[in-house]
Amino acid sequence: EGGTYALMSHNFDYMDDLRYAAKILCTVVSATGPDRIVADVGSRALASPGGVKPFVEDMPHLKAIALHEEHIVFKCDEGPMPEVGDKLRLISGQQDMLTNRWDQYVAVRDGAVEAVWDITARGCHN
Repeated sequence: EGGTYALMSHNFDYMDDLRYAAKILCTVVSATGPDRIVADVGSRALASPGGVKPFVEDMPHLKAIALHEEHIVFKCDEGPMPEVGDKLRLISGQQDMLTNRWDQYVAVRDGAVEAVWDITARGCHN
């Protein structure tokens, strides 16, 4: 698969020499209970083949429990609960399937945008 190693899907996280290259930035938009939050990204921006859900970088206590077209729901097992407005970085379960969903890659290093690359071969997914 073309992007499997270049972008690094999370089912290959056992490979110590490779790191995740693509992350999806989302925002917590609501808290639906004491242990549930909703963020503003869904299946239109994330790939979920076979129901594989993304995980939140550096927050293993958050588990994706539902992925809809426009939003995702997380359950907080233990640990700090994100608040409305907080940003989360998601790692998609299948990174190579994401390229046709985006118009651009935003290249970030150490928290600063270094470049913006247009994806000229974007597919017809809207």
